[in-house]
Amino acid sequence: MSADWKSGCNFKVCVHARFTGQGWEAYADLYSGISYGHLDVFGPDHITHHSGKDQPWGSTDRTLTYRGTGTGQVCAEGWYRRPDGSYLGQGEPCVTL
Repeated sequence: MSADWKSGCNFKVCVHARFTGQGWEAYADLYSGISYGHLDVFGPDHITHHSGKDQPWGSTDRTLTYRGTGTGQVCAEGWYRRPDGSYLGQGEPCVTL
């Protein structure tokens, strides 16, 4: 039986996660758009799930739902790609399962 979703947000990025009874599942979305870039989701198993190539993100876009093992913190990190190709981190909200 799956538990309820827990959410954590900062000024830009939100992570939504729940314990499945065998591990965790989570996705990330934006509280306010980062314009262009990507989102990463990672959990207590230390595997980073990358949303894919840089792309425009709107406030209704979200990543796939990723799954992992273990219990503990599940986090998301947003990355804004600057016009010069460098990245600016958009914070790292977490929830504890």
